[in-house]
Amino acid sequence: MNSTIYFGLLFTVVVLRPAPGFAQKHTGSKQVTPSIPIDTGLAKAITAPAVPVQMSRDKVFGDPEQQPEYPGGTPALYRFITTNLKMPGEAKRAGVSGRVYVSFLVEETGKITDVKVLKRLGFGCDEEAVRLVESMPEWKPGKLFGKPQKVRYFLPISFVN
Repeated sequence: MNSTIYFGLLFTVVVLRPAPGFAQKHTGSKQVTPSIPIDTGLAKAITAPAVPVQMSRDKVFGDPEQQPEYPGGTPALYRFITTNLKMPGEAKRAGVSGRVYVSFLVEETGKITDVKVLKRLGFGCDEEAVRLVESMPEWKPGKLFGKPQKVRYFLPISFVN
């Protein structure tokens, strides 16, 4: 599925000083600078037709028009995390608390893929965060120009001992 976007160029030329060789004329108390319209053909050289830009299905967006959404919204996401997060035994024994930062792709279909740990905590917490994210149901996908797109999503998961 490809979308087409059109970009066009528009330039404005501004003359800040009078051309060399022109003297400023005085009329009463006002100072007037004469101006002469000059056709340089620059407008024809700069003006270009709109160029179609193809959006690839493989492109991943970080800031779409509409962000992906967990089914039921953010409160439902927090409920899912608190209900399904299991504190690893190793982390319990070591008294570890902190956050694991995870990133993942929300595909055009809403499926979660490419789960990566960005900031590790250790003691089994990183693996538990990946397991938790991979067990999530399909999300409502992000959209760009009204069409579903892949979006990379970042999620901090807190472990409290």
